[in-house]
Amino acid sequence: MDTYTIDQFCSRWIDKAQSYQSNELEDLFDRFFTLFVAYNRFYSAASELHRAAIDERQAKMLQGDRREATTVMARLIKQSRFSNAANENQEISTACHTIAALLENRQFFLHSFRGTNEPDLAKDAKLADGLHRQSLLADLECLYQIRCNIFHGEKEFAPRQAQLLIPAVILLEAILPLSREALHEASL
Repeated sequence: MDTYTIDQFCSRWIDKAQSYQSNELEDLFDRFFTLFVAYNRFYSAASELHRAAIDERQAKMLQGDRREATTVMARLIKQSRFSNAANENQEISTACHTIAALLENRQFFLHSFRGTNEPDLAKDAKLADGLHRQSLLADLECLYQIRCNIFHGEKEFAPRQAQLLIPAVILLEAILPLSREALHEASL
């Protein structure tokens, strides 16, 4: 796998995201999605390399976009690396706690029951707990769920979304360099 080409592709998308600097809702949506394109490519490639290096039966259990974006990348990035980043940059910790509080206060619902679209408060509470603990897996699950909700049109396009997208962008920006490192390590 040509990780140099993947790295260049992702760098271009990360550079594009820099053009969306305001906290206006349109820019926040554009920045989140532009950054997620890079994250998607990093986790897709890193997951493919990781699965190729492990037992075939175990590799099958790690297939699927959601698993690649969350479970596999949490293994490859490693909690300690994310914790170090959060300790070095207080914005990351604040972003985790901000999203957790939004979920706990029921200002936002990230999970819902299929068919009814009723909020799944238990899943959101579990995610909030993980975010408060700065769990890497919880952060990745949160980002993936936000992406799914917005991308599939299940959430409104309203100014209040900025409360969720501002800290989500901070987390995504923190995850990208760690994902790049994970890809390069998986390619060795």
